[in-house]
Amino acid sequence: MSGGRQADPILEVLGRRPGRPLTLEELAGRLPNVKDLAGRLGELEARGSLVRTRTGRYGLPGNMNLAAGRLEITRGGHGFVVGEGPDVHVAPGDLGGARQGDRVIVRLLPPARHRRRSAPGPSGEVIRVLERAGQPVVGTLELRAGVGLVIPDDPRHGPPLLIPAAKVAGALAGHTVVAAGEDWGDGRRPSAGRVVADLGPAGDPGTDIPAVLHRHGLPPGFPPEVLAAAAGLPREVRPEDRAGREDLRDLGTVTIDGEDARDHDDAVSIRRLPGGGYRLWVHVADVAHYVPEGGVLDREAGDRGTSVYLVDRVLPMFPPALSEGIASLNPGVERLAVTVTLDFGPGGALRRKEFCRSLIRVDERMTYPRVKAILDGDPVLCRHHAPLVEPLGTMRELALQLREGRRRRGSLDFELPEAEVELDAGGNPVSIKRAERSVADQIIEEFMLQANQAVAAHLEERGFPLLYRVHEPPDPSRLEDLAEFLGALGFVLGTRGALHRRLQAVVERARGGPLADVAGVAVLRSLKLARYSPEDAGHFGLATRCYTHFTSPIRRYPDLVVHRQLVEAMAGKQPGSPASLGEVADVASARERRAAEAEMEGILVKKVRYLAARLGEVYPGKITGVTSFGFFVGLENTVEGLVHVSTLGDDYYRFDPARQALVGRRSARLYRPGQAVQVQVARASIATRQVEFMLVGGPPDRPPPKARRRGGARSRSGR
Repeated sequence: MSGGRQADPILEVLGRRPGRPLTLEELAGRLPNVKDLAGRLGELEARGSLVRTRTGRYGLPGNMNLAAGRLEITRGGHGFVVGEGPDVHVAPGDLGGARQGDRVIVRLLPPARHRRRSAPGPSGEVIRVLERAGQPVVGTLELRAGVGLVIPDDPRHGPPLLIPAAKVAGALAGHTVVAAGEDWGDGRRPSAGRVVADLGPAGDPGTDIPAVLHRHGLPPGFPPEVLAAAAGLPREVRPEDRAGREDLRDLGTVTIDGEDARDHDDAVSIRRLPGGGYRLWVHVADVAHYVPEGGVLDREAGDRGTSVYLVDRVLPMFPPALSEGIASLNPGVERLAVTVTLDFGPGGALRRKEFCRSLIRVDERMTYPRVKAILDGDPVLCRHHAPLVEPLGTMRELALQLREGRRRRGSLDFELPEAEVELDAGGNPVSIKRAERSVADQIIEEFMLQANQAVAAHLEERGFPLLYRVHEPPDPSRLEDLAEFLGALGFVLGTRGALHRRLQAVVERARGGPLADVAGVAVLRSLKLARYSPEDAGHFGLATRCYTHFTSPIRRYPDLVVHRQLVEAMAGKQPGSPASLGEVADVASARERRAAEAEMEGILVKKVRYLAARLGEVYPGKITGVTSFGFFVGLENTVEGLVHVSTLGDDYYRFDPARQALVGRRSARLYRPGQAVQVQVARASIATRQVEFMLVGGPPDRPPPKARRRGGARSRSGR
């Protein structure tokens, strides 16, 4: 059974009457059992699920040449309305005063105007702002005759915000400030607001991350009542907490996390079975035991949705007394857990799954580098952790089998570059390097995937409504663009066979070569974002039908929801109503996107600041993308910048989309993805988050002599 969101009767009636919008009275006649019909209509209108016309009638957006969704604005000023249908492009002049993150209604434009906009998919113009995002404007304050003007750091947050003299609140000119909007204007008159915080001099490294927090509306601390609730929790497992639990303290259990991890959601144990199989225990912190549904801790966690891991700090979903204390699976102490026991055959096929509430003790807190070193045979660490050498080897053996099983199924695996940023005490980046991913990471990843799938399957088998983790297939238009791009790089996506297998083949073919990152990023960008849903739409990236999140209840609210469902199923209770899961899914998905954007922005600003202190230095790099205005170069440490076409003074260059290359008009020189180059840091703007390079070395590709040009071109494109 798939736990789906119940259809709204109002939307059902409007869907059966696509010919014309209906009045409140007409809807009341068809829906006599709906309480507070006017209020429900208002809620649906605010959500964008229906539209109220100027004559007071209600209809579905799709039947009125309209679309509703959340507005996302690029740094170039173009908007995209993301809703249930295809993304709708909105040109900068058609935003109608809407800003980043607003929920809006757009009128779809005729196809002729689509073509003039030169954007893929439908285009539209904003006709109504349903809900303001409520995000503050973070930027630099300018003062003119006492009147303030806040210039947003992020151009996606619209034009400057006017601050009346009485509302500057003592902030200083040239400082980074946080301003709250009070009158957002309408696109013709300016928006106005008030200063709520002065973060310090613009450009100071200490303002970087606080600015990110405010820009994304992230709470820096917890309300007093939440801290008090966490402080009131026990410091250790009490005798009454052990009742009814399976005692698994003697299994031999480890956590494997990053070196800086403070909260430990999961731990693992393993045994070999007679006949060559494996028994794996995945222990997950029993957060639900300490966080009753609807309580103050639960409400705060539901609103936050997730922990946020910024470059210099963590914003936990729960206060440290819980997230690093009684709920965390710390070594050497008793902890409460929910344990998933999985039996696998010799080849990694799942044979049995069981679930219980347990009492465990973690024997060792291990880190990814330490586990890798032990598996590589480091003699000192192997002696120091002698009892773990054999079980860690068994874990690696099983994890590799599980990964191979996913590969055969068509699951997508990306090994894209991630940055590790080291900061000094003042917030200045002192080093940036490419993060290494080892078999130790793969062990935990594979085991958590198996536990998540097992829980999802069990709850579905029991008929429980489930908060699924879904990932839909990419849109056809994006696939067309991807196929064209990959073809220019020499990779054939093709049209035969399952799509995820074809994408997997491209990623695997590129792996280890100069185009590995370029092809991997291109495939990843063609995919939709994974999200939470009460309806099972499958997980395209994992090539599986039924999937959920269960293994991180300390840092992800959906996992806590699933924990409660599993505990009810283990207790033999009947499935509950799925009515609230839709709202939980929507909020959790939005909070996840917010966290990801903040984390990426925090790393980006530190990358730019790192190069801003190194102007004139020369680095080897690789071309990662080519456009009509230049090409992007990625350094080994993952920092990326632009070589503008105007700086290539040896020739006039044009963009050839068929080859994804800049081609010299006179010299026929090529600049294309994957090419190694030497670049000098020319400019790094912390305000715009942009880096510009000058090309100083690395001769560009040249085509072969004219007599061989055709054959040579075929050879290169057929790699």
